[in-house]
Amino acid sequence: MRIVLLGDSHLARLGVRAAEIGAQAPGVEVVDGAVGGALAADLAAQVRAHAVTPEDVVVLSIGTNDAAPAAATPRETFRTHLTAVVDLVRARRWVYVMPPGVVPGRPGVQGRTNAALSWYAQTAEQVFRARRGWVVETRDLLETLGEAAFDEDGLHLSEAAYDVLVPELAAAVS
Repeated sequence: MRIVLLGDSHLARLGVRAAEIGAQAPGVEVVDGAVGGALAADLAAQVRAHAVTPEDVVVLSIGTNDAAPAAATPRETFRTHLTAVVDLVRARRWVYVMPPGVVPGRPGVQGRTNAALSWYAQTAEQVFRARRGWVVETRDLLETLGEAAFDEDGLHLSEAAYDVLVPELAAAVS
């Protein structure tokens, strides 16, 4: 079995910590196929590039970039991309990591709002729960950290956030 990380920078930035997600299951390979800047439209290519199989557990973080005004992924298009990938790829389990939000006014936010991110998160949550996927409610999980959950750019997660998130992901895939 493999644990395949797909989607955006929230998973791509795990680096060496990605291995911690599969540490509870000896012999499990963790493949980090997430790419910073990824949109829901990129998921099918990521799935193909990493040859996801029915034996794999897929951990997915998506929605933060779709909510950026520069991308402006229409909401129904976002839902369509997610639904297509989840319905066509029969992974052992899907784990959806909801967008954690942003710190308004910070340089990396680039017009994203927590309200828009919430909509994308709720839409994806509906898709994954309808298909019995596991959903990690990232914003709730990191709430006690406040702004310390984010790097200086206000968009990407801090090491403190990964200290909280990684054990939750490990539990979700086991």
